[in-house]
Amino acid sequence: MENQYTLKLCEGELERYKHMAGTAKEGELDSWRKAGILPGARAADIGCGPGAILVELARLIEPGGSIVGVEPDTEARSIAAEIISKSGQTNIELISGDAESTRLVPSSFDVVMIRHVLLHNGPRTKAILKHVKSLIKSTGHLYLCETDLTGYRQIPFDNAQENLWNRWLELLTIQGNDIQIGPKIGHLMVEAGLELVERGARFSIVDLNSGFRPTAWAAKMAIIDAGLAGEEDFEKWEDAYQKYLDIPGEKLLFVPHFWAVGSLP
Repeated sequence: MENQYTLKLCEGELERYKHMAGTAKEGELDSWRKAGILPGARAADIGCGPGAILVELARLIEPGGSIVGVEPDTEARSIAAEIISKSGQTNIELISGDAESTRLVPSSFDVVMIRHVLLHNGPRTKAILKHVKSLIKSTGHLYLCETDLTGYRQIPFDNAQENLWNRWLELLTIQGNDIQIGPKIGHLMVEAGLELVERGARFSIVDLNSGFRPTAWAAKMAIIDAGLAGEEDFEKWEDAYQKYLDIPGEKLLFVPHFWAVGSLP
């Protein structure tokens, strides 16, 4: 099966991106600064998606700093352009490009960030890291952040949602992706010839009562197209999810994040 991004953008998914950006800044800010996200920095966000993190980074490198967001998906770039415009940030350049071939100038960035991109590009991971390594200055840093999809926890547990989640994990695995890549990114950096400066981990907590849905819901069409479920399955999962939301009390999703900062030897 051709490797491809399985999650489709929708209103709920965009809200999830914004939530992720806020919790990432809160939980990783010290590490961002250690990696070079500082006033005056020249930065790049590879695979920036709809631009939620991109805007946060752009604010942190003011005054005097600039950032390039690289995203291959036309729809995501269009949404990112709108978010950037609404943010009022003028130090962002948004371009079309692939993580393995960005066409950015080599050795020109103080920091390059890649978040939740390697998870969806398993067969290309080594090629991506080789390319982005070439983009950082001799004093620059690479910042990676990934998750471990087997480490998510939903409280209270729901069998129907677990069934849907496992279909998505099966699809990602068929594509050749590593669904447990998060804890391994430090090793991947070292294998790519970088020196490991720092690694860290945290959990973010998502309140499912607020309207957020677990990520697998955004993979509906990819799961159906792969023959791993049908519309009738999603109808049953939808019915089960609505009943789940009617259960009194809090409903939480615990999401693991792993990051690593690397530099040239």
